[in-house]
Amino acid sequence: MKRVFRYLTRRLALTALVISAAMLVVGPGCTEFGSFKFTSESNVQTIQGTSLPVSGPLGNLAFDFNLEQELEKRDVKAAKAVRLNGLTLQITEDAEPEGDEDNFNFLDSIRFVASADGMEEAELAAQDNIPSGVKTLNVPVTSDTNLKPYIEQGLTLSTEGEGSPPEDDTSVKGIITLEVEIL
Repeated sequence: MKRVFRYLTRRLALTALVISAAMLVVGPGCTEFGSFKFTSESNVQTIQGTSLPVSGPLGNLAFDFNLEQELEKRDVKAAKAVRLNGLTLQITEDAEPEGDEDNFNFLDSIRFVASADGMEEAELAAQDNIPSGVKTLNVPVTSDTNLKPYIEQGLTLSTEGEGSPPEDDTSVKGIITLEVEIL
């Protein structure tokens, strides 16, 4: 009986030691291991209905997020990397008067590019062959670029598209999901 008790006592002590070591590595107060994700919505952007073909820049989507606040919410001291995990475009009702139904039929392809002061442009997501009649596009991520330096230098996310003009003004917003790797 004493041998069983000593064995269990040693086993519990070893388990406590492993847990304590893990807490030291992760850091006090950190409840996340390795990484976390968060989403941010852009401002609504109106694409003007026109007779000119769509080719080139469609404008910049302004996402309102603060990396430092996201880290603070999770009691995390610093981020090692930030990567785009998902990007969605949605048609909004802002430019849809009663009876109007906008969709992405005016686009043949779309591309999202990250830029910042002193940084090279990096394509983050792109899609060719936009399906007909959709009001939501989940644009495939094409790069695992570390966005942390871009965020530190004033990240701008630009959109470039190819297609024909929308019949009338069309309003769009973006939703991004970012994955933050914890130091």
